[in-house]
Amino acid sequence: MGDRSNVKIIDGTDKAIFLYCHWCGDSLLKTVHKALSRKQRWSDESYLSRIVFCEMLRYGYRDNPLKAFDDECSFGISSYEPENEYRKKLLSEV
Repeated sequence: MGDRSNVKIIDGTDKAIFLYCHWCGDSLLKTVHKALSRKQRWSDESYLSRIVFCEMLRYGYRDNPLKAFDDECSFGISSYEPENEYRKKLLSEV
């Protein structure tokens, strides 16, 4: 069980990094929008990835942000696309 979704960030060489969330996929689009609305570091993939990931953690651990440092599940970073329940839904909305 879960509510899995991913953010794919592509760098200038077409390599990608995936930011994964296990429990808040239904809100991931809004969370990414909030991170991008900060208008910071759009041309720097490493910083942009961190900004988006931190916003994901902020949403996922809004009741106890410090738990993000000790929790062993819920969010991840990968070089491949992990499970994604929203891929078809989001592609159909484009």
